[in-house]
Amino acid sequence: KTDSMDFAMGSKLPRGCEGPWQPCYDDAGPRCNAAWASLKKVGGMVRKWLSCLGVLGVVAAVGWGSLWGCAERRFGENQGSDVATIARSSTPDLGPLGYRDGVWLTFVGSDVFQSRQSLGQALQQIRDAGFNTVYPVVWNKGCTTFPSETMGRLTGQPICPAFAGRDPLKEILEENERLGLRLAVIPWFEYGLKVVFGRALDPKAPNPNQLASRFELAFKAREQGMLLKRQDGSDAYFDSGNDHFFGFLNPVDLRVVDMLSALVREVTHGYPVHGFQIDDHFSMEQEFGYNDDVISLFHEDLNRRGRGHIAFGKAGLSQAEQAERERAWKKFRADLVADVAIQLGSQLPKRQGFVYQISPGGDIGWSVGKWLQEWTKLTQAKNPVVQEFVIQVYRHDLAGFNQLLMQNSITLSANKVVPAVGIFAGGPPGQKYKDTKVIVEQIRAARKRRFDQLPHSKLGMGVNIFYHELLFNGDPARVAAIRQALLTP
Repeated sequence: KTDSMDFAMGSKLPRGCEGPWQPCYDDAGPRCNAAWASLKKVGGMVRKWLSCLGVLGVVAAVGWGSLWGCAERRFGENQGSDVATIARSSTPDLGPLGYRDGVWLTFVGSDVFQSRQSLGQALQQIRDAGFNTVYPVVWNKGCTTFPSETMGRLTGQPICPAFAGRDPLKEILEENERLGLRLAVIPWFEYGLKVVFGRALDPKAPNPNQLASRFELAFKAREQGMLLKRQDGSDAYFDSGNDHFFGFLNPVDLRVVDMLSALVREVTHGYPVHGFQIDDHFSMEQEFGYNDDVISLFHEDLNRRGRGHIAFGKAGLSQAEQAERERAWKKFRADLVADVAIQLGSQLPKRQGFVYQISPGGDIGWSVGKWLQEWTKLTQAKNPVVQEFVIQVYRHDLAGFNQLLMQNSITLSANKVVPAVGIFAGGPPGQKYKDTKVIVEQIRAARKRRFDQLPHSKLGMGVNIFYHELLFNGDPARVAAIRQALLTP
């Protein structure tokens, strides 16, 4: 056990519960924290134990001599008396049909988080339009929309700078209660493993060393060696869609798992929320993952399966063997991502009505092929860790929408987990808003989607809209049409 709160950021060892990556301590003495206990239970996390053993060898080599203890964490009860005033939020009212119909709330391209008043107005709009759930973002660009002890110690910014002195998540819960809306509030952990370095100073000639803005988490993680790398050793990529440089946290680094677990517990144990959602950003771009520790664990995996001869660096491989290695390499990294999502699920509260959601991209080939997000591992397991999935079907036409809805991955997942669909309310290029008629048609198509073996009594799918600013365009007729489509059996 350590009482030091000022452990230097320079260490690269996963220091258990030491250092600014950890949120708090317990006076009960050394014990194994929740993350380590869960790792023992989750078969898919065995690879991380192997990594830990390697780290312990390093510790012994430098003379530490013994395994450090991990103090049990406390969350929620040390969030302050303000949170306790909303400790018992009303039971959400999902309406007579019982579908999960929701709207995402973001502060990117939206003013909804601007003030408590704007949040309250948005919540009222959402309920009046026939929806029963909101997904407020709590994790974006390496900062939070609630005061986080973890981020305060790590980056010096306990909350996104735009919300300094406020607690938007608390405001949402309080406004929901004050207005008697009985909306389900499910925090949206948007960025997942993704981090952002900043916006390129010159988007036409992007240089990761020349930024117009800077986000501290990515640089702190880089200093600690906690980011994934490409084959060329780089850890950042440029997204021309928004002119920013991004990277990914390393899912085999136990410090990453601990940090994410800490954030999850802060928001779900510290606030009376009704669930927790990860989305398509809980992934890694397929070019990343060429770190020594990841490759070492991959080779361990190959050896256990008797396929060590196709490891990286082996000469004389046939084309078939090289293809086999690439398939295994892709699956291995996708499994690593899924393992962390499973680990986070073990940190969630067990209170009645609380749900764990995943909202992946609609095309499973795209999700796995480009972003290594094998989301069906969470929805089709014998005992799925998630209770609901919201598949993002962001299509501008009804035909493409229906085609994605019929994917076998959705059908098989719905046999185990409650299904819902995500609809993008924005229009095609050059058009800000999607036509109301198209949204209504897509809502009706989702309701008509039938499953033979649903684990619940509904016949169709819940409907969720991305996002608030695009849903409400100032036209009362649009709201009335969408409401009617949602509330029609």
